[in-house]
Amino acid sequence: MDREAEPEILPKVLLPLQPEFFKVPHRFGSVPVDELPLGCDKDKQYYLKYPRVNLPFQRVERISYGHPKLEPNRLFWGDNLHVMRLLPSESIDLIYIDPPFFSGRQYNVIFGDRNEVASFTDIWEGGMPGYLVWLNARLIEMKRLLKRTGSIYVHLDYHASHYVKVELDKIFGYDNFRNEIVWQRNTSHNDGKKFGCVHDTLLLYTKGDDYFYNRIETLRSEEEREKRFGQYDPVTGKRYTLDNLAAAGQGPARQFGDKLIHPPIGNHWRYRQEKIDELLKEGRIVFTGKGTPRFKRYEDDTEGRPVQDVWVDFYGVSSQSGERIGYPTQKPQQLLQRIMLASSRPKDLVADFFCGGGTTPAVAQREGRRWIACDISRVAVTITLDRITKLVNAEKGPERLVQHSLAPSPDAVVDYFGFYEVPALTRMHQNDFERFIIQAYDGRLGTGEGMIHGYKQGIPIHVGPVSQTAQVTKNEVVAFAEEITTRRGKREGIMLAWAFAPSAQQAAQRLLADEAVSVDFVRLQLIPIESDEFKEHVISQHREYANLVSFILPPAVRLRYKRTGPLVYEFDISESTTLNAASKIINVQWDFDFEQVFTSTAGYSYMRNDKNQPVLRTRYEFSSGGFRKIACKIQDDLGGEKMHIEDMDVR
Repeated sequence: MDREAEPEILPKVLLPLQPEFFKVPHRFGSVPVDELPLGCDKDKQYYLKYPRVNLPFQRVERISYGHPKLEPNRLFWGDNLHVMRLLPSESIDLIYIDPPFFSGRQYNVIFGDRNEVASFTDIWEGGMPGYLVWLNARLIEMKRLLKRTGSIYVHLDYHASHYVKVELDKIFGYDNFRNEIVWQRNTSHNDGKKFGCVHDTLLLYTKGDDYFYNRIETLRSEEEREKRFGQYDPVTGKRYTLDNLAAAGQGPARQFGDKLIHPPIGNHWRYRQEKIDELLKEGRIVFTGKGTPRFKRYEDDTEGRPVQDVWVDFYGVSSQSGERIGYPTQKPQQLLQRIMLASSRPKDLVADFFCGGGTTPAVAQREGRRWIACDISRVAVTITLDRITKLVNAEKGPERLVQHSLAPSPDAVVDYFGFYEVPALTRMHQNDFERFIIQAYDGRLGTGEGMIHGYKQGIPIHVGPVSQTAQVTKNEVVAFAEEITTRRGKREGIMLAWAFAPSAQQAAQRLLADEAVSVDFVRLQLIPIESDEFKEHVISQHREYANLVSFILPPAVRLRYKRTGPLVYEFDISESTTLNAASKIINVQWDFDFEQVFTSTAGYSYMRNDKNQPVLRTRYEFSSGGFRKIACKIQDDLGGEKMHIEDMDVR
């Protein structure tokens, strides 16, 4: 039986029964809430609105950090919905997402990438309902991916947070809503006709009651600490306060040296006997005038007060911040650090499917978590990988951060979905290339014998040479036709290749007309890999899928530089050209001390002028002279990328 004839099994996410979560007193009537999330089909969920596509991942890069046997962290370029559908269920401990806010088209096109524009088209055309359906399809996949002990934080602003919460209640269950966190991102925002909008909202949900949570405390100010810890211990030289050992709730007696003391009526002891023995040994138990024991709590015994659901102790990334990359929606590392410390353990898997400039994976790397990250922008993926490499190497840039639990550090791999880099494909072994092309064409692999490499709906497939410069010839067409007719008894065949020689086209036409060829009547389709006919199986499913199965070429780099002073040089790549049709260069990164792995020099990762256009000419002052290598990475707005390395004698 052909694979195409088999029924497709789609993973289905169990949704909560809404009546159980919206019970109210009878006198108030009922709350009118739909049972299903907006746009969700009872049986197919979001596979009707967004059909599943069968496409392969293309691994284009693996950055080694010295421990290749460890499972690598994964960075994806592609539509996160399709990427998530290929990941295993209940595999992620913590998800944080900062999706496009429902605040306007241009606000969400961060890096100037045309793939960003195309992916967000469906959000705006249907207004708020369209936005919610688009987001719900992804949230339901995130629920599938979360472990039973996992948590998800959804970062929003005032435009849609209340609408999204209703949908999250339907997907995760009202009883699994844990917090609405208000984060004050700015100190002020002036608006003449309303109160200034200075906060974002984070909605925290879990998969169930058995979720991990670690209480986080904030550091107190020096004034608060002086006020609370007002007594001085001459023995230890520390400030302290006398704290209660008793708390509400009846408890058993505890031994204080030779005294067996019951807690005050209606109270219990906070600590076990072992802790009380330890405090006694340290001389920290004090008996007050009423005979009730208390203990000396030193100011370094506690970090501060428990964090509540209003976060005002840090703001957004300022223009002067060392962690600033330059795009408007960048979130501070403190925000992600707090989330990870509260809702994950070291070595847990953390995911961000709208990763932008890579704050989430960077903090996960620093805090000893494994990570998965994804973005629709090729520039975002490049910047993210650069941040991770800086963090591991801790040699260049502003992020010289201490990694807490990253010894050893796993490698980082970059996988593409739907967008495929041509040079990487042409470097494949022929057998690997054949498997990749057949999967991208939605076929199934054959046995590997002869010229038949696979099948699609029972029709034999042949894949041409891996090299782009090699054309399929007349002899190959005739040989393939002979094989499918004589050995397989077929009258149809498909040949997939980068290019076909004119003689091959003529041979295929003669086979169809049965003119002067050595085989019986046979119909062959000669399909170029980069044609619309090749990706018909995805285009026909959804109009947005036209952007999938794109084959991307790198830009042609032309670098010029000149010395303008001692150790000072100007660099110009403005004459570089893109090789993808109707594309333009949108970003340049510079590494002025290149060794083996590209890590951008601080301030040279995402450069924009006053008109928010990419900076193609720049200046750099070296710290010393001598021979060195410099490197630049260039990205165009369709995802093409090229790194150029130059040897220089700096004077």
